[in-house]
Amino acid sequence: MRKFYVTFLILLVTHLCISQVNVEVSDLKVNNVVSGNINFNNQDVINVSFKAKLKTFNGDPNNILGNLYVKTKESQNTLFPVQKYIQAVTFTVQYPPFVTQITYNASFEVSVQLNASEYYASGGVLYCEYVNNTTTAFLSTEKSIVGGKKVPATDTGSLTNDICCNQTIRYGDKPNMITGNLVAGQISAGWYSQNGYFSGNQAADVKNTLDPDYMFSTMTFTRLLGNAYPYKRSNEVTITVVQTPIISNTIGTNAVSVSEGVFEIGSDKTVEFYGNISKANLNILNNPAHLPSHFDLFDDVTEYQWQYKNFTHLNKWVNIVGATAVNLTTFTPQYTTYGYKVRRIAKYQGISRVSNEIEIVVRGNTAQNVICCDQVLLSSVSGIQLPEIITGSEYIFNIYDHVDSSDLDSFVSFSILYQWQKQNRSLSWENVDSNGNSKDYLPPSLGRGGNVKYRRVLTLNYKYYAKRPFVNLQNVTKVYYSNEVSLTVSGGIRGRNAKGDSLQNWDVDKQSVVFPNPVATVLSVSNIFEASKSIVTIIDETGREIAIDNNVEKNEDMLSINVSKLPKGVYFLKIENNADIVFKKFIKE
Repeated sequence: MRKFYVTFLILLVTHLCISQVNVEVSDLKVNNVVSGNINFNNQDVINVSFKAKLKTFNGDPNNILGNLYVKTKESQNTLFPVQKYIQAVTFTVQYPPFVTQITYNASFEVSVQLNASEYYASGGVLYCEYVNNTTTAFLSTEKSIVGGKKVPATDTGSLTNDICCNQTIRYGDKPNMITGNLVAGQISAGWYSQNGYFSGNQAADVKNTLDPDYMFSTMTFTRLLGNAYPYKRSNEVTITVVQTPIISNTIGTNAVSVSEGVFEIGSDKTVEFYGNISKANLNILNNPAHLPSHFDLFDDVTEYQWQYKNFTHLNKWVNIVGATAVNLTTFTPQYTTYGYKVRRIAKYQGISRVSNEIEIVVRGNTAQNVICCDQVLLSSVSGIQLPEIITGSEYIFNIYDHVDSSDLDSFVSFSILYQWQKQNRSLSWENVDSNGNSKDYLPPSLGRGGNVKYRRVLTLNYKYYAKRPFVNLQNVTKVYYSNEVSLTVSGGIRGRNAKGDSLQNWDVDKQSVVFPNPVATVLSVSNIFEASKSIVTIIDETGREIAIDNNVEKNEDMLSINVSKLPKGVYFLKIENNADIVFKKFIKE
């Protein structure tokens, strides 16, 4: 038991280390002078510059897409940081042998201006915070700020701190704002829930108003006032969540999946969003404590509102004008360089329910990253035609295509990395297995019914010195996604013929062998491409599918299927995998 615990602990620590994003602040300068800390030295305003470095081994898109923030606190004990800088982050990939394992890096030259009136003489702090797409935050070490001139506020014991009011809302609905008595501008304020500091405040006046988003669980809030410990805590306000009459509100998209809830599209393509028609339970509408039953009355939800938010402009949910239908088919938001999120609000008689969120990652392209061409590979009894090389354009780098001459002091270097990717049957894109880092790519042979798409990802990195105070060396990474080409095997899929839906009119594959046929117990099928990855279904003479995958033994190129429990008759065997669909006819005796 102890050995198992130690092994589990080692695995847990290893997972946390791999998932960790290391955030480092280096090369700190104050007014362009190298310094170990940040000191105002009797100055009212100073310029602080440094290099922010990010590093991780976790290449999940939700981990390597996010924002870098620079935040400061007016004193060491202050609970409420102030944001001074934000930068959308895209990591650069490093492959072995240059590193021991695949590593993702990002580096930024940062410059911020600090005012002595915002910090206490006792000392504040500055730090970097990287927040990925799952809102997980990774912090750097803190750099001390000394020599501030902020005057401490009045003792918090004399402050009034009252907030209002308790609410009861339906599951997935949006509460009303919680308001507090007005607080003077020089006093810090922060909102807390039972889980700690609450960062989801959407109000314009964050000191005096709390505006939570749609909620799915009961939460209790308080407000803390004061510039230093001890803080003045308000009364508690509870938002209670009860059962909603809106049964479901789920949305999807036709974009290609990257990970759970994250999808991608090319910058030259459009994306559609669709949702279910939500239903309202009228019994729950009248009584939130009602237990659902088969005798309940229902009504269709007919009022919807689609919303979006992006990561480079507002970063708040915004109603899409005119988007009040069940589906959203014509929407191209602004400021989508780094992607955006979409959700739908279903409304019924004054009650709302928010849907799941879909994140769209926009894949940018350039005229210098084009591949060619589609291929149709002929299939015959003797075999399948081999693919030809997919050619890619050569990227010609010119620094003036990326940097204005007025901002360029001197050019340092550039590098280009190619990575070919494939997509099987509308699944997620994945890197090809081998030889995928060249300008051109020779695909491997396809099986019968094969249909594969390819694209080339071009990663450009360049460095230059800019004509700017305090920020000199610029390290820029851009990623471009090419057009897509398809490789299709003609004649390799044996399915319904064009004349009708009759099962007897279905063609069958002539190359695979079924034995014994007729069969009593175990049916074997040989010469099946990637048999170990196959999905097997039996179809009877009426066209009804019978799932029997648990009774299938799969080897490299052969299947063995237990059909002993099938009634006597004529059946078709349907065999699917990423590169093939085969139908075989057999008789059960």
